[in-house]
Amino acid sequence: MPAPLVALIAMTLLSVGAGFQVPVIGEIPLGLPELVVPQFSMDSWTTVLVLGATLAVLGSIDSLLTSLVADSITRTRHDPNRELLGQGLGNMLCAFVGGLPGAGATMRTVVNIKAGGSGRLSGVVHALFLLAMLLGAAPLAEQIPLAVLAGILIKVGADILDYRLLRLVRTAPRSDLSVMTVVFVLTVFVDLIVAVGAGVVLSMGLIIHQLIGQASFKVWPEDEAAVPTAGPGSTMRDRVRVLEVAGPFFFGSTSRLLDRVDQVLGTRAVVFDCSRVPFMDLSAVFALEEMIEGLQAQGIAAFVVVPPAIRAQLAALRAPNLPADILFDDYAQAKAAARAVADGAPGRSQT
Repeated sequence: MPAPLVALIAMTLLSVGAGFQVPVIGEIPLGLPELVVPQFSMDSWTTVLVLGATLAVLGSIDSLLTSLVADSITRTRHDPNRELLGQGLGNMLCAFVGGLPGAGATMRTVVNIKAGGSGRLSGVVHALFLLAMLLGAAPLAEQIPLAVLAGILIKVGADILDYRLLRLVRTAPRSDLSVMTVVFVLTVFVDLIVAVGAGVVLSMGLIIHQLIGQASFKVWPEDEAAVPTAGPGSTMRDRVRVLEVAGPFFFGSTSRLLDRVDQVLGTRAVVFDCSRVPFMDLSAVFALEEMIEGLQAQGIAAFVVVPPAIRAQLAALRAPNLPADILFDDYAQAKAAARAVADGAPGRSQT
């Protein structure tokens, strides 16, 4: 017998037998709900859609969080598509019987697993038990003291805690501890849904900050060892420069590229070496276009080296300042084209 169930039955019988005057669950409505067809006016559609989308997002986050807690306890892996599909269908159908949308419940899930119900059959039994209460078994649960339920929930709450984090408080990154603290405080004093939403937003901000820190921008003169000078006092070091972009190139790091404009002025050709860029968003493309446009206005040719996948992406965009003839997926070819322009030899277009 699961310990929570033993405690529930024993303490309820003790309360009823001893005649304790304690708050209880109270009357539970009997019978199946009536079928209702929802009706909306055109004026309320905007409100319905906005609130529906909000509930869907928050409910999905809560259900996936519950699934992760269950995975951590059972050492299994859930199917998020199956979970969200089932929840969505259930929430849509409950509207036709006057029900409220719901999501995965962490407390009930942990109680279920601790009691030995780790399979899908336990969920079916849970639903059948609730159906039985609606069909006539509700009086059996009306006398359950609320204090008994509170005691069970306190025990479940203690079981949910991941004590591994407590051992890592001194060594864990301060940013992660800050997010954990905010989520914990909001969960206790506000609401789990609000806490999860705030935690997701904070985590996204931290990830963006880390991605920005991983991006690097370096400028150096091209090696002139194998290239003849164009005349006395003139070297390739003065006429070709390389601007290397490494790491994520997105809206968070584009400003750092524009800060390098002054370092490449006074040359005849610039090679943007983006061969070590894993991805590039539209903000980065616009920043790269803006910089190339400014260089071309001063008579400086620009060549861009990108991985084949990003080169195909840029070619598909058909950006006016990123034509196919300045895009390369091989650094040596881009360097040769830049040297040809710097030497004044006919080569690829500079515009």
